[in-house]
Amino acid sequence: MRRYNFRLEKFLKYRELKEKLAHRDFINQQNILEKQKEILKEIKEKEIQVLKNESKNRIGKIDLARWRYSNSFLYENQKREYSEIKKIQVILSKLDELKKRYIEASRNRKIVEKLKDKSIEEYKKYFYKETQKLFDDIASQRFKKKILKKFDKKIFFFYIRILTKGQKMTIREKMTNSQKLENS
Repeated sequence: MRRYNFRLEKFLKYRELKEKLAHRDFINQQNILEKQKEILKEIKEKEIQVLKNESKNRIGKIDLARWRYSNSFLYENQKREYSEIKKIQVILSKLDELKKRYIEASRNRKIVEKLKDKSIEEYKKYFYKETQKLFDDIASQRFKKKILKKFDKKIFFFYIRILTKGQKMTIREKMTNSQKLENS
């Protein structure tokens, strides 16, 4: 009997590796996105903090230097916020692309796995047929041994000759014929 061998095993390993790499890239891009969101959150928190400090300082005197500093800080902060938003948009587009790549790699791997499952099922059918043949051979050998015990070897070989000639007789008729020959 032949052993089970999936011919596309190396191809399946390649597809699995490709899927893992696509998943890793997708996860890395998600981590980068999270970092950028944290940076954006920090920028907004600083802006809120400066605005709160400015509103506290407005009560009473207005310090022109402090006002210029806070306005320039807010302006620069808005620029940074805008650039971070652009970075996040670029990362989101890359993330969508990587997600599509990962889904495609996953589909391709699943296709090859389905082929492997079909191959395993075919091998199981083959294995079952081969074991049935083996059991049939064993059973027929036991039957031959029983016949040898009952009849003489000469009669048995005559019986086998009758079986192999392809005459259309039932086994009972052949047995009765061989018993008639034995009696005569």
